[in-house]
Amino acid sequence: MREGRRSSAGTSHSLGDIGHFSGYGLGWALTVALLAWAGLKLDEWLGTSPLMILLCTLGGIAAGMVTVYMRAMAGATRSDSDLSNGGGEHR
Repeated sequence: MREGRRSSAGTSHSLGDIGHFSGYGLGWALTVALLAWAGLKLDEWLGTSPLMILLCTLGGIAAGMVTVYMRAMAGATRSDSDLSNGGGEHR
Protein backbone atom coordinates (compact mmCIF):
# COMPACT_ATOMS: atom_id res chain seq x y z
CA MET A 1 0.00 0.00 0.00
CA ARG A 2 1.24 3.51 -0.69
CA GLU A 3 1.95 6.00 2.08
CA GLY A 4 -0.74 8.60 2.68
CA ARG A 5 -3.56 6.26 1.64
CA ARG A 6 -5.91 4.36 3.86
CA SER A 7 -7.77 1.31 2.71
CA SER A 8 -11.24 0.49 4.01
CA ALA A 9 -13.27 -2.31 2.42
CA GLY A 10 -11.46 -1.98 -0.91
CA THR A 11 -11.66 1.80 -1.21
CA SER A 12 -8.86 4.32 -0.76
CA HIS A 13 -9.07 7.96 0.25
CA SER A 14 -6.45 10.63 -0.22
CA LEU A 15 -5.98 14.24 -1.15
CA GLY A 16 -6.07 13.12 -4.79
CA ASP A 17 -9.63 11.90 -4.27
CA ILE A 18 -10.61 15.26 -2.79
CA GLY A 19 -9.10 17.02 -5.81
CA HIS A 20 -10.85 14.63 -8.17
CA PHE A 21 -14.31 15.24 -6.71
CA SER A 22 -13.83 18.97 -6.20
CA GLY A 23 -13.05 19.08 -9.92
CA TYR A 24 -16.62 17.95 -10.55
CA GLY A 25 -17.98 20.88 -8.55
CA LEU A 26 -15.59 23.37 -10.09
CA GLY A 27 -16.49 22.22 -13.61
CA TRP A 28 -20.19 22.55 -12.81
CA ALA A 29 -19.76 26.03 -11.31
CA LEU A 30 -17.68 27.24 -14.26
CA THR A 31 -20.26 25.95 -16.73
CA VAL A 32 -23.04 27.82 -14.94
CA ALA A 33 -20.95 31.01 -14.62
CA LEU A 34 -19.87 30.96 -18.27
CA LEU A 35 -23.41 30.49 -19.57
CA ALA A 36 -24.79 33.12 -17.17
CA TRP A 37 -22.17 35.57 -18.49
CA ALA A 38 -23.13 34.65 -22.06
CA GLY A 39 -26.79 35.27 -21.19
CA LEU A 40 -25.91 38.68 -19.76
CA LYS A 41 -24.07 39.62 -22.95
CA LEU A 42 -26.97 38.37 -25.08
CA ASP A 43 -29.38 40.44 -22.99
CA GLU A 44 -27.24 43.54 -23.55
CA TRP A 45 -27.05 42.85 -27.29
CA LEU A 46 -30.72 41.92 -27.82
CA GLY A 47 -32.26 44.20 -25.18
CA THR A 48 -34.19 41.34 -23.55
CA SER A 49 -33.14 42.21 -20.01
CA PRO A 50 -33.71 39.20 -17.74
CA LEU A 51 -34.80 36.60 -20.31
CA MET A 52 -31.50 35.38 -21.77
CA ILE A 53 -29.59 35.38 -18.49
CA LEU A 54 -32.33 33.22 -16.93
CA LEU A 55 -32.46 30.82 -19.86
CA CYS A 56 -28.69 30.52 -20.11
CA THR A 57 -28.29 30.07 -16.35
CA LEU A 58 -30.89 27.31 -16.29
CA GLY A 59 -29.25 25.75 -19.33
CA GLY A 60 -25.88 25.94 -17.55
CA ILE A 61 -27.28 24.23 -14.48
CA ALA A 62 -28.71 21.43 -16.62
CA ALA A 63 -25.55 21.07 -18.73
CA GLY A 64 -23.36 21.06 -15.63
CA MET A 65 -25.45 18.37 -13.97
CA VAL A 66 -25.38 16.20 -17.10
CA THR A 67 -21.60 16.60 -17.29
CA VAL A 68 -21.14 15.67 -13.61
CA TYR A 69 -23.41 12.64 -14.09
CA MET A 70 -21.52 11.47 -17.17
CA ARG A 71 -18.13 11.89 -15.46
CA ALA A 72 -19.38 10.05 -12.37
CA MET A 73 -20.71 7.16 -14.46
CA ALA A 74 -17.43 6.96 -16.38
CA GLY A 75 -15.57 6.83 -13.07
CA ALA A 76 -17.90 4.14 -11.73
CA THR A 77 -17.40 2.05 -14.87
CA ARG A 78 -13.64 2.45 -14.53
CA SER A 79 -13.82 1.40 -10.84
CA ASP A 80 -15.93 -1.64 -11.71
CA SER A 81 -13.42 -2.77 -14.33
CA ASP A 82 -10.56 -2.30 -11.83
CA LEU A 83 -12.37 -4.48 -9.31
CA SER A 84 -13.02 -7.20 -11.89
CA ASN A 85 -9.32 -7.18 -12.84
CA GLY A 86 -8.22 -8.00 -9.32
CA GLY A 87 -8.20 -4.50 -7.84
CA GLY A 88 -4.78 -3.33 -9.00
CA GLU A 89 -1.38 -4.09 -7.56
CA HIS A 90 -0.84 -6.00 -4.32
CA ARG A 91 2.40 -5.95 -2.38
